[in-house]
Order: sequence, then C-alpha cells, then structure tokens
Amino acid sequence: MLKKIYEKPQLVLGCGNPLFGDDGFGAEVVCFLESVYRIPEDTAVMDVGTAIRDILFDLLLSGHHPDRIVIVDAMTLEGTTPGDICEIGLDDIQPAKIVDYSLHQFPTTNLLRELQAYTDIEVRLLVVQPDYIPDEVQPGLSETVRIAIPPMCERIMSILNQTEAPSARYEAQNFEFRVGTLAEGLGVHRNTVTNWIKTGKIRARPTVGKKYRIDEKDLKRFCRFSGVEEKTLRQLM
Repeated sequence: MLKKIYEKPQLVLGCGNPLFGDDGFGAEVVCFLESVYRIPEDTAVMDVGTAIRDILFDLLLSGHHPDRIVIVDAMTLEGTTPGDICEIGLDDIQPAKIVDYSLHQFPTTNLLRELQAYTDIEVRLLVVQPDYIPDEVQPGLSETVRIAIPPMCERIMSILNQTEAPSARYEAQNFEFRVGTLAEGLGVHRNTVTNWIKTGKIRARPTVGKKYRIDEKDLKRFCRFSGVEEKTLRQLM
C-alpha cells in the first residue's frame, strides 16, 4: 500500500482518529471518495489515520516526490461554525494541531513546511470545523460534520482534475545570475553563495559567461528557505 504513495503524482491523505467523533472526518471523506467517485489514474487516496507524521517524513526523505498532496483533516478555526469547510495555509494551522504534522522527537518541526520548503510538492490543506471531539472513545461523526463530506469531496475532485500539472507551471521560465551580483544584493560573501550552490541550498546549474541558471520553482524554494522576498531576488537576476 505504501509503495503506491511514492509512485503517484497526486496524493489525497485523510487524517484523524475515527474513534474520537469528528476527528474521523478525514477517514470518512476517503471512504466516500472511493465509493462514489472515479479517482484519477494518477492519484492515490488513503486513510492514513494518525500516521500522517510518518507518511510526511517518508515523503521528505524519498527520492521520488508527488506533484501534489491534498490533506483532509478536522481542525478548529476562529470565525467558522461546525461543518464549515475551507482551505487553509500552513501558517493557519492551530498550535495544538501542529504536533500532528511534526516529528515526535521535535514537536516544533512542521513537516508540511519542510515539504514545501525543500521539495517541489504543492501542499493543499482542506479542513472541516468539528462540532464535537470527545475526550474519551466515542466513534461517529456529528450530523453537522457528516453532511460536509459531499461538498468536501467535490472540492477535492476539483483540485485533482485541474488540467495544469503543478510541475508544469514553471517549465517555461528560468533566471540567470552571477555569483558576485547575487552575493552583493543579498549582503553576503560570494563564497557563501558558492557554498549554497554546492550544497544544494540554491539549485542552480552553470551556464556560459560564469553565470548560473535557476528554474522559477527553485527560486521560489530558495526564497521560502532563506526568508528572502521573491521580488528582491528577481531584481538581482
């Protein structure tokens, strides 16, 4: 079962514990998807339960990455009512929930953020506002959350059926730069930039005239990793 995760360009991962009320939303969504919809051939849909951390860590270390991951979960958000579904950014994950996407040994390590920063994977996080998550074992979704399953599945299928593959978005554009120019613009020594290239922090390849070429997706990756604004970096190239 795990092997197909590393072979498919798109993954849908349903998260949560079905033994604790609305926390089992992700599992129910996966079940509904598989029973009602025709899943695209390039997509793997899985109920990963509470093992999402292990899956994300394996993907981070894997030499083969999917193009897109859609994660489905139940999460308490401000300004929403039970049963509301929405897509959130990684910065919107509530502190109490971050541990679900972090290593056991390092609770502050957000594996979703690592995947976004160090790989080309497009991460989409779809959540439902739970109505009731009990402190003790009590299986079954609340009715408010159960009726959110079909619209959530519609949103997922809309994402999966997007005709433009994530990996194709940046193929047409790349940038060239000189080590000295980039170093001066970033306020670092040229040897620092050279080391970044050697260690893969900047995924660039040499070209003519002592220049380096970087794809747009790798430029964006470097911006996320270093905290440099993309607009600033583009002006140096």
